[in-house]
Amino acid sequence: MRDNTPKSTRTQGGDPIADYIRADTRLPAYLPYPRFLLKMEISQTAKLLYSLLLDRSTLSQKNKWLDDEGRIYIIYPIAEIAEILDKGSTTIKGALNELDTAGLLERERGGFSAPNRLYVKVPPVPQVQFSDQLMAGSPPLIEPENRPTDGQKTDLMMVGKPSPNQTTINNLTESQTKG
Repeated sequence: MRDNTPKSTRTQGGDPIADYIRADTRLPAYLPYPRFLLKMEISQTAKLLYSLLLDRSTLSQKNKWLDDEGRIYIIYPIAEIAEILDKGSTTIKGALNELDTAGLLERERGGFSAPNRLYVKVPPVPQVQFSDQLMAGSPPLIEPENRPTDGQKTDLMMVGKPSPNQTTINNLTESQTKG
């Protein structure tokens, strides 16, 4: 039996890079990515950085790194963050500013030669979770977008697959078929 796995998904030794998840599969270490980030209008770098900072916050929580007000803080050098995320320090500083502006991070200067403290913030948990909608069975109704409808009804649409292209209709002129 021939293995049709693409070369890009194999190691140099020929073994697959990844395998299917099974009942006894142990997941690799991963960053928490809160669902509310999907709706936020901040850069992807800021979202990834928030996930990294949130992960580091759990370590500070375990180690009881608390300030006088009982708030968890982290100390994370920008150079280390830049190396982990494979970004420049200017990009990381910009992403930190985005998180600060969005209200997801507060920075406190540590004073002369002392590191800055980072306070990662979390928004209040909403009453209805995104996953609750998925578990309810039927997809939620949404208002129609302002886009061409291919002659189909524009009533409320169900979230799901968009209508397929009309590949059987071919109204090309002769000049459009010549390259």
